Amino acid sequence: MFHSVIIATKGRPSVLQETLISLAAQDCPPDEIIISATENRDVEDMVEAGNIQVLQGAAGSCTQRNTGIRALNPECGLVTFLDDDVELAPDYCRLLRRFLEKNTGVEGVGGLLLLNGATRPEAKEAIKQRPQHSAEMAQDTPSLYGCNMSFRRRAIRDEWFDEKLSLYAWLEDFDFSTRVARKGRLMLVPEMGLCHLRSPSGHMSHARFGFAQIMNPWYLAKKGIINRKELWKIHVLGAVAGNLCNLPTDARNRSQRLRGNLRALALIACGKIQPEAVKHIDM
Repeated sequence: MFHSVIIATKGRPSVLQETLISLAAQDCPPDEIIISATENRDVEDMVEAGNIQVLQGAAGSCTQRNTGIRALNPECGLVTFLDDDVELAPDYCRLLRRFLEKNTGVEGVGGLLLLNGATRPEAKEAIKQRPQHSAEMAQDTPSLYGCNMSFRRRAIRDEWFDEKLSLYAWLEDFDFSTRVARKGRLMLVPEMGLCHLRSPSGHMSHARFGFAQIMNPWYLAKKGIINRKELWKIHVLGAVAGNLCNLPTDARNRSQRLRGNLRALALIACGKIQPEAVKHIDM
C-alpha cells in the first residue's frame, strides 16, 4: 500500500525539521512526504530526502492540507495527516499499515497520544517508556484528532477540508473525519504511539482563537456535523465558561479569547455564520 504523509507548516522550520527526523527514523518509512508550506522560510534547513516534496501556497491549515491532497501520487492508497510538531514512535508507520491490511473494513485510524504539549526531549522519553499495546485494543471512534489521522485514499477521494474554516481552522479535523466516518469505521489504535509537542510559535492570536471557538462549531452545526445540544453545552457555554473561570490565572490571554467569543456571538446574532471572518479579527 503506497503511503503518503501530508504536513502543513508555517513559521516553524526547526520544529518541522525534528518532526521529519522522526519520520526518517521509521522502520517502515512512508513512500512520500508532502510538505505544504507558505513561503521559503517555512522550510529553512529542512532535512533533504528523495521522498520529500515541498509545495507553497496560501496559508491556512485547511487550504494547505488540500494543496497536499491535490499533489498525492496517483498510486497512493493511504494518506496520513500530521501536524508539524509531533514525535512518532519508530514503528508508527509499520503498525499503521499492518492494522489497515488486517482490518479491511476500517477507513481511518489515529494513534495513541502519549503526551500533548510536551517538549521534544519529553516526547522522546515518553515514547521509550510507552506501555505495550496490541492491535486487539483498538476502539471505534466517531472522529479523529488532526495531529495524526490516517485514511484510505478511497475514503477521502471526494472529501476536502472546508476552507471556510480559515487560518488555524479550529475543528477542521472533527469536520473532516466525521464526514469520512459516514463511509466506514474510524478507529483509535493504541499500539501506534506518538506525542504532540508544545510549540506556541506559528499559532493564531487568542482573540482569533476565541472567535473560532464560537463561530466554527456554529458553522458545523449548520452543516449538520454538530448537533444543537453539543453546540450549546460543549462549545458555546464551554468556551465562554472556560475563559471566564481561567481569567484569574491567565487574565491577558483569556480576556482576548472572551473578546473573540463576543465578536462571534455578535455576528451570529446578526444572522452571519461566517467562520472565514476570523481573518478580520484584530490580533
